[in-house]
Amino acid sequence: MPIRNMGTLLENIVVVEAMRLLARDNEKKFPIDFLNSFAMPPLSIWRESRIARGFSVSHLDTLRASSPPAEASSYEAMLWSCLQQPPEDPGSQGPNGALLVAMLAHHLTFPLRLWLNDVANGHYGDALLGLARISSTVRQIFRRPDASECTVVTCEQPWPDSLAPPSPNNLSKTLDAWGSSNGHARFGFLDPMRYREKLAQEGETDSDNHKSWLALLSRGFERTIISGHFTGHNNWVDLRREIQCMHQDGLESGYNHTFVGRHDHYHVVCNIKHPQGGDAAHTVASHLQEAVQTAWRNWHDAIGIQPYKLCTYVL
Repeated sequence: MPIRNMGTLLENIVVVEAMRLLARDNEKKFPIDFLNSFAMPPLSIWRESRIARGFSVSHLDTLRASSPPAEASSYEAMLWSCLQQPPEDPGSQGPNGALLVAMLAHHLTFPLRLWLNDVANGHYGDALLGLARISSTVRQIFRRPDASECTVVTCEQPWPDSLAPPSPNNLSKTLDAWGSSNGHARFGFLDPMRYREKLAQEGETDSDNHKSWLALLSRGFERTIISGHFTGHNNWVDLRREIQCMHQDGLESGYNHTFVGRHDHYHVVCNIKHPQGGDAAHTVASHLQEAVQTAWRNWHDAIGIQPYKLCTYVL
């Protein structure tokens, strides 16, 4: 169940704009990989939050009742489509990141491979059946029975056991099966409760398993890679140190630069690796920064309010 707050808005915009950026210059239509742990169901009941601000019930109702936004692949347009669901109670459900990515792939017509990891009866319910049927959900939303199928692998083992054997459908096995030579780009996204430097609890990540994740994404893959990670809590002393630690995880794993998007205590940290090295990775990070800022403004325009502050920077 997606939480109706500004953290969800931030992470959704970063996911959409990162995938849009990776889909550029793909004339040969090679597959783009989206790997996602803590995935949640594709379309499920909203959970309320105290920090709704520019993402409240009234704001979403304003969007839902409006005409469809002109740019069909924009975040606000894809969310508008989701808010028409389900027909018997429109607006009651929201999308996860993987569904937005699958919808974007439909609009931009690129092949998509999904590795989606969550657990049965987890914090947000049982996501696995819906994740396996994500292509059907896209067809339902767009009312397009001819919408293309995504390649979907689901893994129900808890993090970080889901990364490697003996877990069935683990990330390492899946990436080996897909091969490293026929993908255009790769985006991994972690959406835990939070990141810690050490000793992650259930539903959390830490530096060691974050670096294991980063290493798997880049193993033998000589194309552009972005690894996004959501985190946030109210202990600012720890949080600032953890953001720097996530950046350092990337450097130690061979990634070149890091993009950070922040609203209040909510952060999305993107480690970026480019086969041409640091300057090229910095260009990717700068383009992502610009795209996220633009999409953030466009969201607020769509619901008719002044933008709340968004801080973005590149390390």
